[in-house]
Amino acid sequence: MMYELFLYSLLLGLVFGGSLKKLWNIELQGFPLIMISVISLALTNWMRRSTLLPEMISLPMIKMITAAIYFLAFFILLIFVWINRKEKTLLLVGFGIMLNMIVIFSNGGKMPVEPTLAQTFGLLDKVTYLESHGFYTLTNSATRFYYLADVIKNPFLTSYIVSLGDFFISGGLFIFVFQKMRQPQTESAHK
Repeated sequence: MMYELFLYSLLLGLVFGGSLKKLWNIELQGFPLIMISVISLALTNWMRRSTLLPEMISLPMIKMITAAIYFLAFFILLIFVWINRKEKTLLLVGFGIMLNMIVIFSNGGKMPVEPTLAQTFGLLDKVTYLESHGFYTLTNSATRFYYLADVIKNPFLTSYIVSLGDFFISGGLFIFVFQKMRQPQTESAHK
């Protein structure tokens, strides 16, 4: 959903007279934090799904370490949002990240996914695999903060499941990109 809305924001920005060049002129502080977070998330996903040392990866200590790195990656994104809080739409992104963190870390470091929707979209086998090799799990009666989990059918073209937090993250990014593309050049030069 995030990728779709990002593309839509670019297209709408262009349709309404915006410029891609203005996106390159955005001044955000702490940009390396995003790179650290992305690398951390990629590392933890690789560690969980690695077939090189499956016995080692399945150790509880390794699962705890990857969950801690996963949490740290989200927390770093929140720091980035806080540093750039003058950009009000990024606060929506931060709120979405917090909602996702609440549900993920209240459920053992995994995002719960609604099994009925997973079955409908043919994702049940993938989610089942990711229960032991990733950061997803199927919802059940013990799921905490069910309403914050991946329990919403994606309203756009692709068929996958999203969370309430994903809506805030995607919506915030959509508005941010659209506004920045259309902002007068003089305003962006002063920021």
